[in-house]
Amino acid sequence: MVHNTDELKLITVNTNNAAQAIVGNTIHRLMQLSENWLPGSDSGLLNIWEQICVQVQGDLSLAWNDYAQLIDSSLVYAVAALAADERHALLIKAGADPEQHFKGHDTGLSGKDQSGPSEVDIIVHYLLDQLLTEAEEFDNENIRRYLEDDDGNQSVTIGRTEEEQEASI
Repeated sequence: MVHNTDELKLITVNTNNAAQAIVGNTIHRLMQLSENWLPGSDSGLLNIWEQICVQVQGDLSLAWNDYAQLIDSSLVYAVAALAADERHALLIKAGADPEQHFKGHDTGLSGKDQSGPSEVDIIVHYLLDQLLTEAEEFDNENIRRYLEDDDGNQSVTIGRTEEEQEASI
């Protein structure tokens, strides 16, 4: 199928918008989850998204696999809900050969076939890269406090004012 330049620009814009919407919605959902999986229940981090950000910007915790599974599940769910043409466009954007994934033997929603990763797996990996880039760049006071604590005892300083922290030194 031959596309003119305007059609290709429109496809690119729509694909970028779809990817940004999925990543943005996933981040929003993670911000709504307040379970604390990091050691020390008083870390000062308010939600799962902040916990993911401190790990991406600092060191991964022993619970990272739980975070990764939560992110992956959220992205798989979002990608599976897309129309076939939207998945096709995101597959192209992810750099995969869509012809390999649209031969009728793999819809991308049933896991992997014999020829390699499914279209959903490829798209999720592409979106995961974008989400982790957002986590690297996301910043707020809670994240700064957590990461700036040099002595490794986040639970002591998180949530206290600077004056309270200085007075305890």
